[in-house]
Amino acid sequence: MNILKLDKLTDEMMNLSFKDFYNFIEIALNKELSELFQVQSIREMSSLSSVTVNQLTHILTLEITDLIDLKKSLGYMTSHGVFHLRLGHQQLLERLLSLVQAKNTSSVNNRVVSNNFIENDIYVKLTELLKHQASNLSNVHNFSILVPWIINIFQNMTTTKNRYNYDVHIQQFALLIFILGGRNCYEFLRLNLSGSLPHISSVHVIGFSSDADARYLRAMRLCSRFFATLPNFNIFKHNDSYHVKIPKQWSWFFMEEKQILSFMQDGVHIATKFRNRLLSKTAKMKIGSYSVDIQDVFDLIELESKVEHNLIKCDVDPKDRQNFTSCLRISSENVLNLLKKNEKATGTYVYLSLLRLIIIGFIERSTTIQERLLHVWTVVFTCRFWFSWIQYLELKDNRNSSATLSDLKKNTFITKPTFWCIEINAHSLLFVILLVINNKLPIDALNTFTFNSQICENTFRIARSLSGAFSSNTSFSVKSFLKRCEKISIINSIKNRGGQIGDYQFYFPQHHKNHKDTINYSIGHVNELNLTENDIEIIIKNAFEAAQKYVAMVNMTQFLEKKSIHYQIIDYTVDNNSSDEDSDEENCSDENDAFNVLNNEEQLSPNNTDDEEEGNTMATDVPDTAQKKFNGCRIYDKINPQQSKKYFRIRMGSSYKFIHKQTACWLLTTDKQRSSSDLLLCVQQ
Repeated sequence: MNILKLDKLTDEMMNLSFKDFYNFIEIALNKELSELFQVQSIREMSSLSSVTVNQLTHILTLEITDLIDLKKSLGYMTSHGVFHLRLGHQQLLERLLSLVQAKNTSSVNNRVVSNNFIENDIYVKLTELLKHQASNLSNVHNFSILVPWIINIFQNMTTTKNRYNYDVHIQQFALLIFILGGRNCYEFLRLNLSGSLPHISSVHVIGFSSDADARYLRAMRLCSRFFATLPNFNIFKHNDSYHVKIPKQWSWFFMEEKQILSFMQDGVHIATKFRNRLLSKTAKMKIGSYSVDIQDVFDLIELESKVEHNLIKCDVDPKDRQNFTSCLRISSENVLNLLKKNEKATGTYVYLSLLRLIIIGFIERSTTIQERLLHVWTVVFTCRFWFSWIQYLELKDNRNSSATLSDLKKNTFITKPTFWCIEINAHSLLFVILLVINNKLPIDALNTFTFNSQICENTFRIARSLSGAFSSNTSFSVKSFLKRCEKISIINSIKNRGGQIGDYQFYFPQHHKNHKDTINYSIGHVNELNLTENDIEIIIKNAFEAAQKYVAMVNMTQFLEKKSIHYQIIDYTVDNNSSDEDSDEENCSDENDAFNVLNNEEQLSPNNTDDEEEGNTMATDVPDTAQKKFNGCRIYDKINPQQSKKYFRIRMGSSYKFIHKQTACWLLTTDKQRSSSDLLLCVQQ
């Protein structure tokens, strides 16, 4: 075997060691070089990859008696003691070392290629798995996060730890693990699954929400400087405030450009306060030429078919003050359509229309930002017209007392706290929109339907439940509470997008008692905002025109034009003797969960239970109705014969229809049998 004729070393040659290695060197090179390797204690072929010829022959330059014969056979010694290796031996050594190095380089490249092939093969298979999963799903946004998670791990395995990279899906998934599982669970997974999870970041909490309590309302007005000031205390001495430039032509916007917090009153409480004012015995509200009277609603209940209005007497019970379902019923489209037909009820129609706009603008999830802005400011402008009209209204009283006249004016308008709440919410909504447009707040800040006291109370309960698995503490400091709120903010941000991150969907645990629609976070979530200041001005102009239509309906326009209200700013601070206390308010508890009613059809639908199959009976006539569609009522022209035992056959006008027995029971019901939503009234009952 001649080493000079070998193109490459085989794997078997590279694995030679000890005696086999020396025998190979003796055959491929010569006996003298084999002896040199033994002298240098080189026992394996693979160890030659980092050895040079000079290193091998260096020992021959030393004065060693035992190596005299080996020196003579391998080279020559000069008179100065310098050793020169024979050229033939040097070529053999260089050829051997080059073959070993080439083999090592080839092996490394093969391993890299093999690893890349394995990674590419895994990546291809994962991609095929993802496509297969997508083909089996009707919703393209239900992909499992497992596939991108594994792909991300393999990508990080090819780099150093300081260069690990995580896409947005894995970052959001990591936040959810940290919040729901706790720090110990997160760190355990991160340490044992290298490259799978990143470190945790935090977010900023900037909002404050209240249930329209008079004390909090006063504090909010002072902090926001909304027709109230703190002369001896500067709350803007720090640099953590928010600032937006308000156009000079926005004369209708009264909030200051610089704010430290965003304040939102609970929309449910505003709606119930609006309803309670209508039911109040002390209030004698008047808007334009018409009175706002609950008797108009009573007349509907007494004179019209229940199928037409879906009302019961408890909906207009003044004692049940926290009945949000009643707000939805008395402001429904069916009720408004019936009131609109009665000219004498025009004032009540306008009032309940405003209540409907409050619910749509402040509470409903499905409302878009543009619609929310339009409805809210329509209520604001209408209430401003109404308030201005009352200030110039001349009331006659036999006692001719200024205090008595002031009280009469108060009783013709909604309560001052309700008025403040509507104004503050409308201004805060627009202020937050401007902050989002200027990229000072995230897009999630526009989910204003979550800004209510029930959410705040629920946040505190969730914060208490975030204690670690190894901690028994349920009490915590303010600093600890803020840190927990950061976690809650992160998870709510993801839930507000419906758990949707790109094409991937996160699923959250759900309590078995919760209705499926109650926690459908994907309803009404805001993903993008395509608004400018010009768009906002157009929306506000449309809201102003809508308010003008309501004002014209009650014959208020001519009076306001006569007093030149169109260019005057009415001072809201008039009547300073009145506090922010609600004159209609009673000392009652407010622990209801009314904010879930909108998403719980079972509380609104008259047909929400299954019935026992009983004998079918021919029914007598029911009151005539002009309706052809009965949404929420099981009244049909035709039914499945197999379900015939569950229905009555009735005559409605000149036609026959089938009505479900449960719907028939609902039609005959004039009052509810369940306990009141008001805890105080519930205990009294």
